[in-house]
Amino acid sequence: MLRTVIVKELRMSLRMPAIYVVSLIFCTLLCGALITAQRSQYMRLREQQQAEATFRHQWETLDVDNAHGAAHYGTYVFSRPTLLYFFDKGITDFTGNIYRIEAHKQHGFLAPPVPVSGSYIRFGSLTIATVLQLFLPLFLIFLCFDMYTSERESGTLPLLQLQGAGNSLLLKGKAVAATLLAVLLLSIGWITLVPLFMMQLHTQYIHMGSLAGLLAAYFMYAAFFSLLSIMISSIAKRSGTALLVLLMIWLTAVILLPRVMSVIAEGRVQLPSHFIVQKKMSDAEKFGLDGKSPRAMRQQHFNDSLLKKYQVDSISYLPVNAAALWMQAAEDYNELIYEVYIGGVDSLIREQNAYVAYARWIDPFIALREISMGLCGTDLNAALHFQRTARIYRNDFIRQLNHKLAEGGKVTPDFYRQMRPFVYTPPTTESVYKRLAPAFMALAAWLCIPLVGLFFLNRRKTILY
Repeated sequence: MLRTVIVKELRMSLRMPAIYVVSLIFCTLLCGALITAQRSQYMRLREQQQAEATFRHQWETLDVDNAHGAAHYGTYVFSRPTLLYFFDKGITDFTGNIYRIEAHKQHGFLAPPVPVSGSYIRFGSLTIATVLQLFLPLFLIFLCFDMYTSERESGTLPLLQLQGAGNSLLLKGKAVAATLLAVLLLSIGWITLVPLFMMQLHTQYIHMGSLAGLLAAYFMYAAFFSLLSIMISSIAKRSGTALLVLLMIWLTAVILLPRVMSVIAEGRVQLPSHFIVQKKMSDAEKFGLDGKSPRAMRQQHFNDSLLKKYQVDSISYLPVNAAALWMQAAEDYNELIYEVYIGGVDSLIREQNAYVAYARWIDPFIALREISMGLCGTDLNAALHFQRTARIYRNDFIRQLNHKLAEGGKVTPDFYRQMRPFVYTPPTTESVYKRLAPAFMALAAWLCIPLVGLFFLNRRKTILY
């Protein structure tokens, strides 16, 4: 009997013009997102490959006798994106994937300007993830909101009860049918990933664990809205009431709450201006982190330590280039300054992000967005990990050049060629899952809400007319 109810619901859904209209709009949005993603993928990967080759060639053929002069010339390093980046870009448009290496300067995120557009600020760029996160719940609501109320309004509930379809059986059948519709629409969305996977052009390997996590998260998200639609439809007396309630839930969860939580986070944790941070860093470099150790005093102490180490009376008698060693000591001190001030800003950004992350327990959209960006490597943690890895490479890069200058001798292009190129290794999938465990728990908890509601409604012995 349950199978009969499920087949009946699916046949009724396939006879409705709404499912074809919804499918057409859904496929159109996905095709638009796919075309945008493919175009972005081809252009970005090609330009990045050309830039990497150009900068590496320029570095390996550098004809500069002074190693520290080569450090001022510097270079650029890149983070090679995975194919999942083109599924969900996250905040990468704001943080970028380029890092500038240069002596005496610690650079931050480098990214192209983001288009000034109201729709872009509200929804971001059009990606497959955007379509699934924003519009899939809306389409499921339109398909499922009247699955129960239509039976009540058409007067078929008494007939179903006479034929043996009680309240429990009817709810189970409609819930399974709604879940199958969610799986159908979700499958259409994932099929659009196939053309992206076929263009594996200079991208990092996709860990299947990340892909499986995305499938599970989006399924829970879609199942939540489909089952919630059945639950509201079984409670409401009219289809219009059920639709209005569900649209208010969608509007609050997808549009209002994310924006409200961002405003609250910005108000509770305010970031200092770029000018103030740079001013503090400049003052710390001139007068020391404690404000009592000016640069000249630090240099004098450093020279004294060199004289003591090599047991000579004058800098001119040192067997090494004291100026080069001092420049490296200054680099190490500047790195400490950078860690203090920029690290403080990063901590504030993480604190802001934590305020929004707490909202995962009051909004399933925020939980899904956190999982999606995390597994695609496009969230804040991934950006900070790349910057930290690039900065470590930068410090070792400059250190090698300064030590070469301290040793003396002419620097040839062979020395520049032997310096290892930058290879970025993203965080392990296990560490990402560990960090995203609360978001998965929150999404599972949201799915339990309509399941528990349907369970209690299922215990009713009779159908409410």
